[in-house]
Amino acid sequence: MSRLNILLLVPFVTLSGCAIVGPKLDFYDSALIAKEPNRAIISGSKTQGQKPLSPILIFMDSIDKKVTGQAKEQRCSFNKPFPVSPGKHELVVVITAGETFASSRFGFAALQVNAMPNAKLILKGEVSSNVSAKVWAEDSNGAIVTEQVAVTLKDSPSKGMPIGFAAIEDSCSLP
Repeated sequence: MSRLNILLLVPFVTLSGCAIVGPKLDFYDSALIAKEPNRAIISGSKTQGQKPLSPILIFMDSIDKKVTGQAKEQRCSFNKPFPVSPGKHELVVVITAGETFASSRFGFAALQVNAMPNAKLILKGEVSSNVSAKVWAEDSNGAIVTEQVAVTLKDSPSKGMPIGFAAIEDSCSLP
């Protein structure tokens, strides 16, 4: 290929790269489900324990492969109730352990839940070490209604950031 052909192709390749867009996210429509009779409700939880792996937050990431919101929004409103139709659902939940900013640990797990009509389910979890935890769902009486799923914990994405940037990323009071 001649130099002229290569020089003419560079702008085309560069411009065509600008048209690449990330995957389209499909969001969960809780307002639509909220209108259904006999709907179940699922919410996250916060548990206090021993430092440095406390508090433990469990919150929703997606329901049936539909995103429930932005990660920071979900973490800051961890106990927001999500209505679901009665029946089987796949929940992807996030567990974070430790104070916010650059010191917390986090992980993801998929829970299979069979939501009974009018049930109130709460996502729960516990941390057994700096790298392992487990999550599950309980009904309003405290009975475990899903398998307890093992989770590998990793460093917070804000680890290594300057403290100011980490504070902005993790703070629920900042946009």
